[in-house]
Amino acid sequence: MDINKVLELENENVLLRSELQSLYEELDQKSTDQKLIEENSCLRQEILQLHQKLQLSEQQKQVITLKLMDQQELNIKLSKTIINLQQNINETQIDGCSNINQCNLQNNLNINNNYIQQLQVLRQRYQNKNEQDSQQKDQEIQKLYVQLSELQKINNNNRLSKPLNKENMIKSQYRPRGVSENKFNDFETNLAESRIFR
Repeated sequence: MDINKVLELENENVLLRSELQSLYEELDQKSTDQKLIEENSCLRQEILQLHQKLQLSEQQKQVITLKLMDQQELNIKLSKTIINLQQNINETQIDGCSNINQCNLQNNLNINNNYIQQLQVLRQRYQNKNEQDSQQKDQEIQKLYVQLSELQKINNNNRLSKPLNKENMIKSQYRPRGVSENKFNDFETNLAESRIFR
């Protein structure tokens, strides 16, 4: 998982927090029916718990992001070290003339090759660990999205189960986002009256 993916997840979490705020607003507009109030109270608690999980997830994601950035810096340093070691190997191969130099050359080659292998193993191990952590965090965030979707379904069902009274009989169950409840109610009332006296 790269930094772009982490940033994309952070943007998705911003949208998710916006959806949570919308759920709070919808809960405040529900019927005063006692049963629905109790159901909404439980739903509100679930939403709060979900919001806390999302906050924790974002904090953990920030830690992973920092690890990925550190990993990139480490990769750059290790790459430079490997290049320098390879240059030393090439220079040693050119300078080696006598049998003693050949032995020293072989020893240096073995030491340098072992060092390069250790660096590569270390870099791969560190990268795999960060990728595994990132994948686990992706799965946790995806589960939170699924839970939020289920809560939204419950919220919609509660809204549809509002008791039908005279006012609800002539007014629509939904109003467009961004339109205040009073303004929408006036519109619905005027529309109903125009139909009655037409």
